[in-house]
Amino acid sequence: MGFKCPRMTQIDEGEVEYNLSNLNTLTLEVTERCNINCVYCGFGNYYDDNEGRATRRMSFDQAKQAIDFLRKHLNSNKCRSYQRPFYIGFYGGEPLLEIELIKRIVEYAKGLELKNHRLAFAMTTNGILLRDHINFLANNKFSLLISLDGDAHSSGYRVHHNGSPTHSAVVENALYLKQRQPEYFETNVHFNAVLHNLNSVEGIHSFFSKEFGKRPMISELNTSGIKEELKKEFFLKYRNSKASLYESENYALIEDDLFIKSPTIKDLGIFLMQYLSNYYENYNGFFTSKIPKKYYPTGTCSPFSRKMYVTTQGEILICERIDYKYSVGRIDDAGVHIDIPRINRFYSEQYSRMKPLCEKCYNLTACVQCMFYLDLDKDRPMCSGFMSKTTFENYIAKQIDLMEAKPYLYKRIIEEVNYD
Repeated sequence: MGFKCPRMTQIDEGEVEYNLSNLNTLTLEVTERCNINCVYCGFGNYYDDNEGRATRRMSFDQAKQAIDFLRKHLNSNKCRSYQRPFYIGFYGGEPLLEIELIKRIVEYAKGLELKNHRLAFAMTTNGILLRDHINFLANNKFSLLISLDGDAHSSGYRVHHNGSPTHSAVVENALYLKQRQPEYFETNVHFNAVLHNLNSVEGIHSFFSKEFGKRPMISELNTSGIKEELKKEFFLKYRNSKASLYESENYALIEDDLFIKSPTIKDLGIFLMQYLSNYYENYNGFFTSKIPKKYYPTGTCSPFSRKMYVTTQGEILICERIDYKYSVGRIDDAGVHIDIPRINRFYSEQYSRMKPLCEKCYNLTACVQCMFYLDLDKDRPMCSGFMSKTTFENYIAKQIDLMEAKPYLYKRIIEEVNYD
């Protein structure tokens, strides 16, 4: 029996409106300023889109307009959520440099009525200013993500503007937070470590286990948008998380402890989610399971299906990891402008370009490749996640072998992992 590509479709106007009414997260870039100077920063010297970033900040009116715009959608009859958290996240730069603005936004948001959601807050921080704002963050139950790459050597790329290390200050502040707010630290504080040539998955895992009793997220360096003349230098710093994990002396134990934060177990979770018949994206799936599932070229998120990201300049993006040139709207003095027909046209154009390649890919139904990480300026973009028949067969065999070797993983993933 030959390979039959699932029927691929395009987004439509109603889908974007639906996504806006069921949005999970509004992320606000409250400032471009940062009090440290990470060598690999996604807005730093290695990347093409770093021009002009320096001192801009978000105004309260910009944030208010974004919140008011979404409140109307979230309270509309198109919302299918019930008491699911709606997060307002704060991003930068370093967001704690704009703490007074954040406090004002939080107080305004808490005064709004959300019929179908529970309001929640989130922040990504480098931890330098953490000690001064612990009570505010804990009292408002912020989901806090602290950036730290491991021990002092591992954090060598995270430096102050004068080149001095930041490691000790961040660790001291995090331990102080753990001491002052132990329950909050246990439930709401998380860590993200960036993998590079100064650290390893094993070293990261060991440091956070011993120092904080935590399993960190481990992120790879963003490889898209690198300046051509700096690619050689950049890739000397790059490390692959799977390769680093398998180099570990006790990789099986580390993999089990990291669980879904391990790249291997994460892949298995995606496999189970996409290829088992008993997975539903939400409760509505129980009643609509017989309706054919929509498949799009690539694994790119449908616009606003997960989050809306607003920059200091008022540009609206579907994610903070996407180049500013792919803005899908903006906020100005006249209000929020999202041109849904233009979004549909852009996505349709890109999907049409990717479709011939995706039709030949055996893993289309479980694709996680974001098209914005491909070189869309090329006439024929290539996809590093493409799977031929042989590659796909090896991928399936690998997942089955893993479940046969560790049958308990299936139960853990089904019971513990939330893909929402």
